[in-house]
Amino acid sequence: MLGENHHVQAIRLSHRWQLDYGRSLCHYYGLYGYEQRFKSLFFLQKASVSIVSQQF
Repeated sequence: MLGENHHVQAIRLSHRWQLDYGRSLCHYYGLYGYEQRFKSLFFLQKASVSIVSQQF
């Protein structure tokens, strides 16, 4: 159980890092549309992760 929770936390941390990295990258290039697309992709991933974590 503890191992699964740790794994989910690691996934969330990596997603958070991806979001921060993607946001800074998008701001750097000034592509607001790509940032919005990246955010929607991130929230889809987040939803799937929370669904998976509820199954354990």
